[in-house]
Amino acid sequence: MINRFRYVIFALIWISISGCGTDTGNPMSQDSLGQIIQNLSSVKIMNKACEKLSFCHQGYSFQECEETFLKLENVHPKLGLPVEQYAQYENVIQAEQVGSIIPIGEASQRCMDEVEALGCGDSRVVNGVRDPSELIGPSCMGVFEN
Repeated sequence: MINRFRYVIFALIWISISGCGTDTGNPMSQDSLGQIIQNLSSVKIMNKACEKLSFCHQGYSFQECEETFLKLENVHPKLGLPVEQYAQYENVIQAEQVGSIIPIGEASQRCMDEVEALGCGDSRVVNGVRDPSELIGPSCMGVFEN
């Protein structure tokens, strides 16, 4: 059951990023489900980190980062979330999607601003290819109400 959720979340994120859909009203268009997924703070934070890593590391794609990020097992404490409920980052996305955790807008923006401000030579960015959670810094603590 959990494996099925992983595939569903990955598929939803993939659809939202790839822009699948048509102008003739496909229910999976950017304007519907994909836009909902993209608006989740957890997805925005992941996207910001993957944008930074793929920009700074030639040959490291956004998609590769995203696949790695979804499976990360060490991000929840950096966001102030308990490990027993959020073993992997994809569990954080699922929880936000169903409303189990609520993002705090200002904290979420601070977190994304911190990631954006990192330079390519910053040790967190240099080490981020091995562990993308390196980009999730102190300002990301408390992004969500649990």
